[in-house]
Amino acid sequence: MKQGLAAALSGLLLGCTDAARAPPPEAAPPPQPVALDVYRGSAVAQQVCVQCHDIGIKGVLPSTRVNAPGFPEVANRGGMTAEQLKQWMRTTHPIMPTFMFNDNAVGDLAAYIMSLRRPD
Repeated sequence: MKQGLAAALSGLLLGCTDAARAPPPEAAPPPQPVALDVYRGSAVAQQVCVQCHDIGIKGVLPSTRVNAPGFPEVANRGGMTAEQLKQWMRTTHPIMPTFMFNDNAVGDLAAYIMSLRRPD
């Protein structure tokens, strides 16, 4: 009986030392910092724009189906810039409701949309 207990303890100890020598699991990369304007623009998108647009957040879908372009699609259009987005947001559009965004919100929303641009 003592021999069986000693063998079991030896096996347990050997298993522990093998685990101690194993390399640690690879850690997830640290989160990337987000620019303040992108963060604020994301908040505007989540509060207002998500009613009609895919705002580029996984699992968050528009609450209506009006065929409004998704923000990732807009960000990745050829030649799209933050300045073009700002100009577009400051003009009225027949299909889109009129939102009165101040200049800061327009800039933040444009920064957020452009953050969805895929690298070339």
